Amino acid sequence: MKAVRFVAALLALSLYAMAQTTQQPPVSGPQPASHAMEMHDHDTHEMHDHNTHEDEYPAALSYADLKKTADELEHVRQITAKYRDVSVARADGYIELGAEIKGMGIHFVRDMEPKAFDLERPPMLVYEKNADGYNLAGVVYLMKASEGPDGQPANNPFPKPLAIWHHHAHVCQLSATDHVTKLSEEECKRRGGHFNDSWMIHAWIWKDSPVGVFSPKNPLVALNGAEVEIHTK
Repeated sequence: MKAVRFVAALLALSLYAMAQTTQQPPVSGPQPASHAMEMHDHDTHEMHDHNTHEDEYPAALSYADLKKTADELEHVRQITAKYRDVSVARADGYIELGAEIKGMGIHFVRDMEPKAFDLERPPMLVYEKNADGYNLAGVVYLMKASEGPDGQPANNPFPKPLAIWHHHAHVCQLSATDHVTKLSEEECKRRGGHFNDSWMIHAWIWKDSPVGVFSPKNPLVALNGAEVEIHTK
């Protein structure tokens, strides 16, 4: 009887020892180099799967550039607030040119060829018609500059990640109410028009554009305007 009890106790101890061994984590220690490399590759793969690669980030824009641009546009709003009354714009030399274009409104021009970029003197104002007259929607800047390696004007006054300038290709202003596209500069001058090849950028500071403050068109402006195809480059 005692022998049976002894065997039973020994068996119980053996089972307990086996259970403890199974529950304990593996003993840490040196591992083969191949195993360590496999673990490193796995961890690196997991990290890349859950993080954005550096080359997937948009063009860099610092907080300082962002704040500076916002401050500048707010300054332009303060300067142009008086032009919400279109009669004041006319008195300051802005002349209505062309028809109202869907997404672009009506352009009031003071200087078609400014000698230099001047934040406080936008060459154009953009309005849209309403039942009572005109609503100011934004401003337009024109600039003569050589083209840089990035396809943008050299010495761009605004951060490139925010503001992409463009040319209107072959736009000839024939009169105060008419313009023709796809004319060469020579053909435009022969017909007595003004050929516009300046860099151009819109700033929708009086009517927000859902596609960006510097977008070429604002889909919320002049919804009933003329459908005109404007070629840019």
